[in-house]
Amino acid sequence: MLLGKGHKMVLTLFTILIAMSPDVSFTTAASHSQVKDLYHSLIANYTSNIRPVLDQSKPVDVTVEIMLHSIKLFDEVSGELSMAGIFTFTWTDELLQWNPMSANDIASMTFTTSQVWVPQVFLTNSVNEARIYKTSDNNEVVYNPNGHALLRAFKIFDVVCQAGILHYPNDIHTCGIDVAPITRVDNINVTSINGLVMKIFNHNLIWNVESTGLSHDTSGIHSKVTFYITLSRRPSFIFLTLILPIIALNYMNILVFLIPAESGEKISYAITVLLTFAVYLSVYSDKIPPLSLPIAVFSASMLIKLCTSCLMALCCIVISKINFYNEDHKVPLSLQRLTACFLRDRKVRCVTNLPPKDQSVDLVTEDSEHKTGSLMIDGNLKMQVNWKEVSNSMDKFCLVFFAVVSTVETVVSLSLIMFRQ
Repeated sequence: MLLGKGHKMVLTLFTILIAMSPDVSFTTAASHSQVKDLYHSLIANYTSNIRPVLDQSKPVDVTVEIMLHSIKLFDEVSGELSMAGIFTFTWTDELLQWNPMSANDIASMTFTTSQVWVPQVFLTNSVNEARIYKTSDNNEVVYNPNGHALLRAFKIFDVVCQAGILHYPNDIHTCGIDVAPITRVDNINVTSINGLVMKIFNHNLIWNVESTGLSHDTSGIHSKVTFYITLSRRPSFIFLTLILPIIALNYMNILVFLIPAESGEKISYAITVLLTFAVYLSVYSDKIPPLSLPIAVFSASMLIKLCTSCLMALCCIVISKINFYNEDHKVPLSLQRLTACFLRDRKVRCVTNLPPKDQSVDLVTEDSEHKTGSLMIDGNLKMQVNWKEVSNSMDKFCLVFFAVVSTVETVVSLSLIMFRQ
């Protein structure tokens, strides 16, 4: 296809711009024999056991970078964090340098870890294999003409990480990856600039990476670089499948005080809910790490809910017993007063003070029809209290009391968990 004058001009200008670009260079490819000759000339008198510096009194500065690939597993019980990533090491080898102008513009050379000097760097807080790579693995080390060496090694590694479950399931953990050489700091000095790189990171469905950090330690005989990663749990699944059902079950338990004692289902309902709490407690104990320091806020909340459920069942037994109490026993005056406070459908409000001694008032009387105590004020019969009414007032009191206690406890515990207080 023929190009017009306008198209030819555009193509010419495009070619000129590419040629002038600083990021684009045109080099003459070296032949196989030329690369082979340079390879043999560089490695001929090279010794991999000697540090690659002309002045052996100076340390080799090694820069470390971790390109995190994924989080495999975080076991809070054993305190182990399993991850996968690419370790990148860079340093300057003063014994492997060449002039590219006299070497047919060869820009890089590749050797293996068994042929050249490489830093022996370890994961000092590793659970199992501390060595990041082995020289026998024959990983490639790429050199440029200035002696700048680049070594990459992929590794699945497990490090120690102390779990803190105080705010479970909204817990947050900060774990460290300690990288240090086995030689003294005056031989190898380990540093890092970029720290943890998240370019190729595959997001985890359970844990979210909140932040990363970096610290250097040269105070000891060994230099050390610590890469920090802060993980937070994704709490949606635990909230929907465990916490919300427990909260709903707690309020369902309170409704036991709306069941009449005559139905005969009051105690069985309370015991059923109590047993359901015990089942959920076993499920919860399987999910949460059994750590004593610190104890999770929701673990304490579960214990309070279980004790409250036990107390509700005990109250139901007492209320059912009072409801069927023998009418031959009159209701004590103090209990009449408390009953009057909760039976709001009657005309009489709570009686708080006894009448003066100079007034002739019978507070408790009995008649032939009602073998119960009767509350009398100024000689007028205001109300008659029997044991059934006492049990009804106790139901109302327990309903209000346990509803307030459960609401306060739930709000406080959820606030501590969600805001990590």
